Amino acid sequence: MENFKQAFTKPSRATSKARDEQASTEALSFRCNCERWRLLRGAVPAFTLAEVLITLAIVGVVAALTLPTLIAKVNEKVDGNQK
Repeated sequence: MENFKQAFTKPSRATSKARDEQASTEALSFRCNCERWRLLRGAVPAFTLAEVLITLAIVGVVAALTLPTLIAKVNEKVDGNQK
């Protein structure tokens, strides 16, 4: 009786392998459908949020480094013109 219960409760290796192949096929099918949908829509490659945030951070650092120098030079020219 114990072998009978194990036969129906524990999946065999063949069942497990078939299940893995089905999951792999479904994942591939999903990726193909996504790619097909992207091509049909004519979608262009987009930037991720991380890429945008990194770019904004770099621009902010460059601005923070250059603005004080530019402001000082402008103030020197303004003060030089008034004297």
